[in-house]
Amino acid sequence: MRKDGSDVAKAAEARLRTSPYSALRNLSCECDDGVLVLHGPLGSYYHKQLAQETVAGIGGVNRVVNEIEVVDYQLGG
Repeated sequence: MRKDGSDVAKAAEARLRTSPYSALRNLSCECDDGVLVLHGPLGSYYHKQLAQETVAGIGGVNRVVNEIEVVDYQLGG
């Protein structure tokens, strides 16, 4: 059975919400035709990469597009 985009996005968000890295827990995802898109701000490129790795391998995902914005929170973003 093939998962629809909203099921895939929910699965990805569930993985992010349970991450040991609290910075990843407020990101959002959307999925269309096997393309999972990550959205939201993070404080480092390291966390941006961690988010991408966290959702890798979810069933129904053919490609991850990482649109997370790295923001310097100390400068007021």
